[in-house]
Amino acid sequence: MVIGVFWSGSRAVEDIARRMAHALGGVGHDVRVDRLAGYSLSPYQFLVFVTEPASLLGKLDGSFIEAITKSSDTIGKRCMALVRAGRPGSSRALRSMMAAIEHEGMVVVDSGLVRTAEEAERLALAAPLQRG
Repeated sequence: MVIGVFWSGSRAVEDIARRMAHALGGVGHDVRVDRLAGYSLSPYQFLVFVTEPASLLGKLDGSFIEAITKSSDTIGKRCMALVRAGRPGSSRALRSMMAAIEHEGMVVVDSGLVRTAEEAERLALAAPLQRG
């Protein structure tokens, strides 16, 4: 399966994204990990979005939402939404990210707040990648 792991935020968020990509690649998937910045999301069968709140109020980085909404051919794509926990506004940021993803027609099959790269790796390996 071709999986795209896209992140936006600090070095800690990048570490989480890379650890997830490494775990998914280790079980035979073709994984690309990169900062979410205007890439087409259409080549991927499954998407993982990882970010953190940009403010204490749980707002997301505007460029992150813009990159999700600019991509075409996302209707029906399955994805996972993760937000780095431990910062004020993390829960609100997760809700905002899920709303933006679902607004574009993608299906969020798993979501959550993660504190460590190890926790993200466990979530990646348990993700429902296949339909049904």
